Amino acid sequence: MPMYVSAHRGSVIAKIVGHNVIEHSMFVQHVPVWVKEELFNGKKLTEILNTKHENIKYLPGCIIPYNVVCTYCYLLICKAH
Repeated sequence: MPMYVSAHRGSVIAKIVGHNVIEHSMFVQHVPVWVKEELFNGKKLTEILNTKHENIKYLPGCIIPYNVVCTYCYLLICKAH
């Protein structure tokens, strides 16, 4: 289930979908999410999201599940599904 989301709303949606997918085995556990590539404190936002599992720029404190994987590449999102 690829997702195209942004900013704080995107983080909330990714968190909810990620948790729902974990709870229900009928879904593919990997949740790819497209994120606009930008720098925050000198680091790529996608790298921060994939390592800290938190959107420290737009929604600090909101932990995103481990199964949510962020990328800036549309092609990777399309291949994931």
